[in-house]
Amino acid sequence: MANEIEIRKDEWRGASFGDGGSEDVEVVAQAYADYILANVDGPHKVLVSHDGNCNSVEAAWGIARILFNNGITVDIVRHPGSAFAVSFYIREKGYSGGVVVDEDVREKRIRIRFRAPYGGPIDSEITRKLNYYMRMNKIRRKPVGGGEINEIVNIFPDYLRRLESLIDFGTVARLSGTVVLDLKGGVCTDESIKSFFRQVGVEVDFINDTSGVKVRRWETYGVGLTELVGEVRRRKAKLGVAIDPSGCFIGIVDEEGNIVDGEIISCLLYGYIAKVRMNPVDVVKTVSVSDLIRQVAKKFNRRVYEAPLVDQCVVEKMQESEAGFAFDDKGGIIVRDNVYDKDGIVSTLLVMEMMGYYNLRLSDMVQELFMKYGRYFFRRAEKKVPPDLVDRVVSKLRNTPPVSIGDLRVNSTLLLDGVKFYFDNQSWLLVKHSNYPGIVEICSGGQDEDVVCKLLDYGKRIFEEYEIVKFHIPVRNVFY
Repeated sequence: MANEIEIRKDEWRGASFGDGGSEDVEVVAQAYADYILANVDGPHKVLVSHDGNCNSVEAAWGIARILFNNGITVDIVRHPGSAFAVSFYIREKGYSGGVVVDEDVREKRIRIRFRAPYGGPIDSEITRKLNYYMRMNKIRRKPVGGGEINEIVNIFPDYLRRLESLIDFGTVARLSGTVVLDLKGGVCTDESIKSFFRQVGVEVDFINDTSGVKVRRWETYGVGLTELVGEVRRRKAKLGVAIDPSGCFIGIVDEEGNIVDGEIISCLLYGYIAKVRMNPVDVVKTVSVSDLIRQVAKKFNRRVYEAPLVDQCVVEKMQESEAGFAFDDKGGIIVRDNVYDKDGIVSTLLVMEMMGYYNLRLSDMVQELFMKYGRYFFRRAEKKVPPDLVDRVVSKLRNTPPVSIGDLRVNSTLLLDGVKFYFDNQSWLLVKHSNYPGIVEICSGGQDEDVVCKLLDYGKRIFEEYEIVKFHIPVRNVFY
């Protein structure tokens, strides 16, 4: 085996092609075939999708061939498909499971994500079994018979038809003004998706709507939305939405060109779903967001659960608690009535439906939220550091937590994802691993902006004691 491989809780990050990557892909594919054959009732049929990048397509076909060699029928999507569309298709068509392959541009690696028959990320038990089979397996390079490889032209049309029962398009059409939709050159540049948005009854202008166009790194809170901010202001648009290249996350810009944080949008959407759609449900939030959602959910007598910022952990908590809504701080939203996957298209349409219903400017809706529940501020810093440094710092904070930071006394500590300290006035500090290897994230939040900034500075100084590091602090136009 060319590299040490492990299937993580949320995904497998393999080596890039040219560095033994194809062999690693075969190892993972064989483990998945072994799992399917030993644990899933036949007939065995798997859906394989990719993001359209050359390396992703090559890896997807490599996976399909190994599954076929093991007697498993494979439907491989010819055009790029997103994880949420794959999850929908798997659930609706009764597949044994699915695989989504995309290229992690930031890490320059191929990423392979597995999807379960219920339509969402695989659970902890499947992850454990896949890692076991990877240590035991022998790659089957000659077909045993019984399998097929079929090409599916496009899975998006079936997925889009499903949205007619999920979204109130009559209310969406009441949204007046232009919506600027930044597709980031990703999977949502598919012509069926663009055609769909042109028919929702709202004037939609697209940017970066050509597949493969090079865009700046994806962020819901900074430079990743700079172009969208400028276009919203130039076109005097009512709303700006960016959907990340994978189609899973959204970034929102209001009519004044201000970036509206993902947590604010999630709280607004939850209030709309609970009050207007009369569907109050329990909520799962990631550790890296504030307790603003608790204030909103409390109004509807619903509970809020926490989970690490890992798709699998969020979905498992939703299934365990029967929660119907989940979100993170990066613009990822899961609505149980759809699929157990973050879906940028559904999130975008729900925002448009909400604005069509209230007939208010988004900035006014944000201010109304603040008036009801108080204003929350948030800061984040991140830096690439040696992985062992993050481990040492987090371990030190876990084992010998500070009694106080400055004049703020630590009231409680949460160890669910990294280490999170709670202080007075609902302020907090979180130090954790990013989902990207070797990246440390430091987040602070609360209702006092000065305190939030001081807590972030303290978190940064912890690492600066070990070595000179310069943190990248994402730019925000709007704090909450």
